[in-house]
Amino acid sequence: MAITRALDGRLQEGGAGEAVEWVLRMAPIRADEFLDAVAARGGLTPALLDALGDAVFALHQSAPKAEVPDAPGAMEAVLSNNLRAARAAG
Repeated sequence: MAITRALDGRLQEGGAGEAVEWVLRMAPIRADEFLDAVAARGGLTPALLDALGDAVFALHQSAPKAEVPDAPGAMEAVLSNNLRAARAAG
């Protein structure tokens, strides 16, 4: 779903203006369906955990592989930028 900017400068969900960002609208999930709540009531069965592991594995297998020619250098740049931002924020 597009986040757009209206003529008056306000941001809108799915407005007619220029898209400035894209977001994923997810189906609502009840609080009692989150894994921490399922675990609290003893519902993390071996079958559920196997299914969850299979789903995560399938997601990772289907994701495109990132081509990072200089992974250490790229990570150094990320950490450097994070450090600079943290110092600027106090």
